[in-house]
Amino acid sequence: MGILNKTVYKNKWFEVISKHYIKEKKKYYTLKIPDSSVILPITKANEFIIIKQFRESLDDYSLELPAGFIENNETPEEAAKRELLEETGYTSKEIIYLGIGRLMMNRTNSVQHLFVANNIIKKSLPKDRTEIIKINQSNLFKIISNNQFVQLSGQGLILKYLIHNKLI
Repeated sequence: MGILNKTVYKNKWFEVISKHYIKEKKKYYTLKIPDSSVILPITKANEFIIIKQFRESLDDYSLELPAGFIENNETPEEAAKRELLEETGYTSKEIIYLGIGRLMMNRTNSVQHLFVANNIIKKSLPKDRTEIIKINQSNLFKIISNNQFVQLSGQGLILKYLIHNKLI
């Protein structure tokens, strides 16, 4: 199948690609977004760390797991460690890779690498403007059920964590 790809807009966060499928005489637009890492931080007391931060796209605050783009010459695990420290001020020597997730597969092919950070240790204040929230598992499930925690990649990572640890 012949496809012509052309970048129609580009900035540091994403590219808009026009895809022309020659045989079908069809045009389609996709977003090229860098891959990212998402982290589920867990304390020694089995509390989960979530963050509250302002999201310009929502014009509101959001409850999320720490996450961010993988930078050039950086592995997904290195990005996970960096984002964990930047967004929470915590570090961990126990980073476990749980696989990948994808969002908006109808518009992008970016990959989100999913990590658990066990036995996290407070090293500093967050570099990003985030509020740190420690929450137990039942309250985490409650805020997911009540649509207060709506980050799909975070929800997917929590599900993968529960499956990985045979908790469901």
